[in-house]
Amino acid sequence: MVYFARGGFYLSIAKALNIVIGLGLVVAFANLLEPEKYGNYKYIITLVSIAGVFTLTGINSAVSRSVAKGFDGILRDGVYTAMQWSIGATIILLCASTYYFFNDNVGLSAGLLIGALTAPLIAGWSLYNNFLAGAQQYIYQGGFSVIRNLSLALLLFVVLFFSHEPAILAIFYFLGTALILWLLYSLTLKIFRPSRRTDPDVLSHAKHLSLIVVLSTLAAQLDKVLVFSQIGATALAIYSFALIGPQQFRDMNSIVASVAFPKMSRRTFKELQHVIPSKSFPLFIVAIVVCAIYILFIPLLFKLFFPLYIDAVPYSQVLILSILFVFPATLYNQAFITHKKNKELYILNTVVPLLRLGLMVGLMPFYGIWGLVGATVFSYAVGFLLLLYLFFKADETTDVQKVGDNGNLDLPEKELAP
Repeated sequence: MVYFARGGFYLSIAKALNIVIGLGLVVAFANLLEPEKYGNYKYIITLVSIAGVFTLTGINSAVSRSVAKGFDGILRDGVYTAMQWSIGATIILLCASTYYFFNDNVGLSAGLLIGALTAPLIAGWSLYNNFLAGAQQYIYQGGFSVIRNLSLALLLFVVLFFSHEPAILAIFYFLGTALILWLLYSLTLKIFRPSRRTDPDVLSHAKHLSLIVVLSTLAAQLDKVLVFSQIGATALAIYSFALIGPQQFRDMNSIVASVAFPKMSRRTFKELQHVIPSKSFPLFIVAIVVCAIYILFIPLLFKLFFPLYIDAVPYSQVLILSILFVFPATLYNQAFITHKKNKELYILNTVVPLLRLGLMVGLMPFYGIWGLVGATVFSYAVGFLLLLYLFFKADETTDVQKVGDNGNLDLPEKELAP
C-alpha cells in the first residue's frame, strides 16, 4: 500500500495537471472553433486511430513487462520494431489520403497524409513512457506526460488563433506530437542510459497483445465514424464532448495499472488470485463517488465552459457510469497481461468488442447517439462480469520467476542484435 501511495501520488498529480491542461485546450476548441469544423477535425484523428489497429500496439505493454523484469535494453529495439510494424498503417492512410484527394476533399487528404507519415514515428518514440513505467520511474513518467500535453496544447492553442481549418489543426497535431515524443525519448535515453539487455520473448508477446486488442480498438473508434457518416460533423462534435469527461476518468485506471505492473511481474498468478479482489474493492467505492460528483456538477461545468455543447450533458452523465466497471477491473486485467494469460485475453477482447460493435450498429439507426451510449455502458458491464469469471477460472500457473530478497528478478543476461 505504501508502494501504491508513493507511485500513485506522482502519477495522480501528473494526471490532475494533464486534466487541467486538457480542459484549457478543450475550452479553446469549444469557443474558437465551430462545431462542424471540430467534428471534421475529430474525424481525421479518428481515422488515423483506426489505422493504428494495423500496428504492433501490443509492444507498449510488452516493453513495460520486459523492463520490469530487468531487460531495460529493450527500449531501443522496441522503438525500431514498432516503427517497422507501423508501415501497414502508413500504407492504409496513404491510400485513404489518395481516395479523398481524387474526391475533391483536399483538406481531409492532407490531414491523413501527415498522419500516415508520422504514424511510425509516434508509435516508436512513445515507448519511452512504457520504459519509465516498467522501470518504476514514476516522477519522470508523470513529469514527462505533463511536458508532452502542455507543449502540444500550447502549439494547438497558437494554431487556433491563425487557422480554423480542421486539416491544418490535424497536421500540427500529428507533427507536434511526433516532435515532442522524439525529444522526450531522446531525453529518456540520455538520463537512464539503458543497457543492451533485451528480452527475446518481447516480440512474440507483443504480437499476441496486438491481435488481442484489434476488435477493442475498432469498437472504441467505430462509434465516431458512425456518428459522422450517419448524422454529421456537428453531431460528432457533440458526441465527442460527451466522451471527454468519462474518457478522462476511464484513463485514470492507467495510474493504478502502471504502478501495479512491476509488482505483478514478481508475483505468481495464484498469489494474485487471492489478493486482487480485496485490492479492487476500494476502486469500486472510488468509482461510485466519482460518478455521483460528476453527474451532479457536469451540467454546471458545461454551462460555464461549453455552452454550445450543452446537448452533450445527458449523454455524458450516462457514459460516466462505465467507470463503475472500469475501475475495479483494472487489476484483474493487468494480471492477465502481466502473466501472459493470452487465452483469457483473447476471449475478453473478442466477446466484449463484438458485443459492443453489434449493439452500436443495431441500435444507432433507431436511437441515434443514445444507442451508442447504451451499447458502451452495457458492454463494459458484461465485460467486467466475464473478466471476473475468467480470472477465477484461470489456471494457477507460475509463469513468473521468483524474486530475490533484494527485490530484483534473477534473470540470465541475454542480448538481441540491434
